Amino acid sequence: RRYGKYKPLKQPAKCLGCNQKAVHQAYHQLCPPCAGSRRVCAKCMRAPPAPPTAEELEAKEAQAHASLESRLGALPERQRRTAQRQLAVGAVPVSLTARIERSHGPTAVVAEDLAAAAAASTAAAAAAAAASATAATAAG
Repeated sequence: RRYGKYKPLKQPAKCLGCNQKAVHQAYHQLCPPCAGSRRVCAKCMRAPPAPPTAEELEAKEAQAHASLESRLGALPERQRRTAQRQLAVGAVPVSLTARIERSHGPTAVVAEDLAAAAAASTAAAAAAAAASATAATAAG
């Protein structure tokens, strides 16, 4: 290659799992069957991170909502009410992010907070709709 850093394998390398010459990719330590059976990366031999639990997701969502509320509190009344209406509908306008950044300075967290708040409001609306549908079915 250009700088000569990549070293392709000329012969299969020895797998650290089964001790056979079955590793055909450069920089890998396990053959594909061993990596699959152990559920680890064939290169770094680490397991993938566990998915977040429901409690962790709820805590992160609550933190994002609290952060968004504190940032919205600094906006003028008219802009704050506009933002709250738009968030209730589930829309996250770019102009809202720009307004918050003007009043608080540029941060990448603002967009994440807005997206999390919009997702939370949409999820809450879906849960309320499902609950009313269940109640209507039970009553009927």
